[in-house]
Amino acid sequence: HSPFYGELNLPVTFLSGKIHKLQLHVPWTRLIYEPVVVTIKTMEFIIKLNDSGAQAEPEKTDVETENQTQNKMDQTTTPSEDLPPGYVQSLLNKVVNNICFKVENVIIKYVEDDIVFSLNAKSVDYFCVDSDWKAAFIDLVQPELLLRRMCTITDLTICLDQRTTSGKIDLYQDPVLYKCSLTSRIVMRHRSVNSTKPIEQKFDVSCESLDFSLADLQIPMVLRLIKLVIGLFYGTLDLPGCNFKKHSAPIAIEKQKNASNKSLVALTESKEISANDSWSSWAWSMLPVASDGPSEQSFEENITSFGLFIKQVNLTLKRTSFLPNMLSGQRIEFSPVMGFELNGCNLNFTSIGDSIVNVNLGLKMLTGFLFGKNCLCAMDGIKVAEISEDSNLE
Repeated sequence: HSPFYGELNLPVTFLSGKIHKLQLHVPWTRLIYEPVVVTIKTMEFIIKLNDSGAQAEPEKTDVETENQTQNKMDQTTTPSEDLPPGYVQSLLNKVVNNICFKVENVIIKYVEDDIVFSLNAKSVDYFCVDSDWKAAFIDLVQPELLLRRMCTITDLTICLDQRTTSGKIDLYQDPVLYKCSLTSRIVMRHRSVNSTKPIEQKFDVSCESLDFSLADLQIPMVLRLIKLVIGLFYGTLDLPGCNFKKHSAPIAIEKQKNASNKSLVALTESKEISANDSWSSWAWSMLPVASDGPSEQSFEENITSFGLFIKQVNLTLKRTSFLPNMLSGQRIEFSPVMGFELNGCNLNFTSIGDSIVNVNLGLKMLTGFLFGKNCLCAMDGIKVAEISEDSNLE
């Protein structure tokens, strides 16, 4: 499977997986009027991150990086990819743009050291829609040049457990998220009718209610997963299949040094100019030398937008208690200690290339409350009325 992974260039490795049923419906006589439907029943995969030492690629030099940037600029500015395709290619583009997926019973597990993150969904539907967000057979038309898709997920459940060194889970935690439904609207804008890659992508996810539950043993694992996701997004993890990006500060410092050296060279040359030269020519020589290469803004950068809109979010923090049991020796109890209720939540994220990122957060109301009479430190509850300035607490 090495050539397969090499073509996909994914930062994850599939440990195991199985599909119970795969059905492909192709309307051969109405291929330009009806979509191809792919139906999958009971799909299960177990994945993990690639090892940092496996399939490691040699480090690229600055010259190779500059050549890749130049090729990217040339490919973006050259309209060769937008040339009118043949009939077969045009038909394939239309079929790919309208393909539909229907998946039942999705199980995806991610393992990382002692963390087991599992995602279960009853059904996932992905299909094309028109401007009214109704299922339809669409095509790229001017002047909009937009492709709209919708994805619906029902009964989504997320679990987060901790496994032992042998790979077994001794203690199953309560689900982090239990049976929620999501609806996502996807809009992709293309440069022309014949282009195959979008230049702008927008993802909007809406949900009526989300009920989260976190135990004290799950909070450190959640923080590790958040750090991992941020590293994958920004390319700070040097893993095979992950687009590793070096920090831009050393490059900026090197460019500044080169600009300063050029200014010093220009100043030295200006001192050798005869006295008949004017002050304007000397001042002009002090300006930094412009680069002969194309500007970084000479090509249009891809725009990616993500929006999350949730009517109500409930978060419950729980404490894990180990109680003695005569049969099994130990019984585990999860007791809620604190809760939060968020209303009118929205998140807007926009990125333009690798240089511009804009994030907006909105919240209508936030309410926090405690469960029971016990404090988080497991001490018995203290009546507030009995505590005053004259009280002596030992």
